[in-house]
Parts: sequence; structure tokens; C-alpha cells
Amino acid sequence: MKQCVQSVLAQTYRDFELAVLDNCSNDGTAKWLAGLHDSRIKIYPSSTPLSIEDNWARAIEIPKNEFITFFGHDDLMDADYLEAMSTLIDREPEAGLYFAHFRYIDESGNMIRHCQTVPPHTTAAEFLQAILTSQVEVNGTGYVMRSKSYEAVGGIPHFQNLLYADHALWLMLIDRSYKVTTPQECFSYRLHTASMSAATGGQAYLQAITQFIEFFVRLDSKDPEFARVFEQYGPDFFAGLCNARYIDLLVHANKTNQWLEPQMLDEFASALSRIAPAKAGELRNSDSIRFHRFINGNRLLRLVYSAYLRAPWGKSQASALSRRLHKHYAALRRGRKPH
Repeated sequence: MKQCVQSVLAQTYRDFELAVLDNCSNDGTAKWLAGLHDSRIKIYPSSTPLSIEDNWARAIEIPKNEFITFFGHDDLMDADYLEAMSTLIDREPEAGLYFAHFRYIDESGNMIRHCQTVPPHTTAAEFLQAILTSQVEVNGTGYVMRSKSYEAVGGIPHFQNLLYADHALWLMLIDRSYKVTTPQECFSYRLHTASMSAATGGQAYLQAITQFIEFFVRLDSKDPEFARVFEQYGPDFFAGLCNARYIDLLVHANKTNQWLEPQMLDEFASALSRIAPAKAGELRNSDSIRFHRFINGNRLLRLVYSAYLRAPWGKSQASALSRRLHKHYAALRRGRKPH
């Protein structure tokens, strides 16, 4: 957190305020911030511990300048980030959302890679298509928006653990408008094992995906191209998302020798049926899901699989083991003796 704050205070563009949503921190954060004696820092403490959704929801209530941006406590601004965004706003005053290129860094601050190249001008329909075809890297850091627009759409959606809430927010902000991106790379987004996505459980993912689907069901976009893009790409996107997340849960359960309740698959399929009934049926009959449920439903097989992966050679041999088990499972389904 200290690195993030220091990167903000080091901006070459000096006319800003830093609002800190302090969520009952007990690590000396508030005292450290107060000790900086910088009038631009505004601390908004919470009287009781809040979920990440409830804490971020407070952003709609606090005083704000004309433009705002969100930064996670472990992400970093380059010194010219705010200056680059100010220049972009002056050049494109009609845009609804402003962005910049960035880099991924690890827990120690070492660069992992640069982000994908982002088009300089993107309509709502183009941005939606990029999301639904996995052609864009979306996160909650580095976007600049008007405070009035943020408040008009109700702030960031109250999705579980804020999963996919950033996707929905950016789409709402550029609906009937557009997004612009500077070619400058001027902030760092940190990836680490303690991230919210890495720590998210099955029910949280299920609820967030359900909320994301309901967002599109309720979205009142007047852009016919936006509706066409979603109709063309939406069903496959959400089918793939549900399939991937459910398999992730099954694989994790198998690796840790835990039983995953079968009804969760029905809940994923039920959520998917809101926009793609045919895809919901395909989800239930997915060979990959059947295979991993085959392992998960057999206590002895699950135990062997889990023990194998925990062995010193297990991780390197995991894919080979999965292929052998998949072959065995396919043979049993065909009623043949496996080789």
C-alpha cells in the first residue's frame, strides 16, 4: 500500500486529491498516512469491517473532483500517469472513458510482461466484442471517468467479490459514447497469489457470474450494434466462462481430495439458461466436466489422484495422469476394456 500511495504523490501533475477508503485497517496505515502531512490525502474510515463490495460502494458517497480513477492498494502509477490522462481528456473531451497502456508486475515489483496493445478509440460495441472474444485485458485499475457519469450509473455494480464488476462498469460508462486510450505505458498492475480472484471460492464465482448475466439481461442499451454483438458472442462467452470456472472448482476439489456437491453444476447451468438455454444443456453434458466429476465422485480415485499430485514428481506428471484417466474414463463410457 505504501508504494502505491508514494507513486500517487510523486505525480508530475499536482492538482489532485487522493481518497483512501480505509476499511478498519489495523496495520498502522491510517497513522502512516496522517504522518505524511499531505493535504491532498483524504482518509475515509469505516466504522465497521466491510466486504470488498461494500467498501468500494462508499466511493459513490464521498466528495470527488470532476474526474476520478481507481487504483488497487498494490498497483503503481508511473510519475506521468495523471499528466498523460489529463492530456488525453483535453484531446478527447467527448469520450466516456479514458485508459492507458500498462505492464504486469509480480509480488516483488518485477515486470512480468506488457499488456496487449489497446486500440486508441473503442465504441461500446467494439469493447463488448473484445471482452466476449477475450481480445482485451480488463481490470479495475487505470481507467479515468467523470464523477457525474460514475454516479449516474450507480457506481461500481455490487457483484460478489467485485468479480466482473469492472467489466460491467466500463460498459455502462461508454454506452452511447466511446473509450480512448493513450499509447503511453504509464502504470503497473500487480499479479500475485493473494489476489481476490485466486482466493475466490465456488459459490462466489457462481454468484458473480449470475450477477454478470443478469446485468446483460437488464442492460438498457439503445445501440443496436451492441445488442447484435452480444447476441452473436454472448452465449459462447458465458458458456465457456461457466465451463471453465466449474472445471476449475472440480480440479481443485480433486487435487485437495474434497467432494464437490453435484448441485453446483445445476446452478451454473441454471444461470447460463437465462441467456443461452441450449448452451446450458451442453454444459451438463460436457465431456471434460463428466470426466472430472467421475474422479470427484469416486472417493478412492480422488484420493489416489490427490496423493499423486502431492508427490514430488506429481506436478510435472499431472497432465500425463489426466490423459491416462481420461482415456480410462472414455473407455468405460464406451463399454470397452481400457488399455
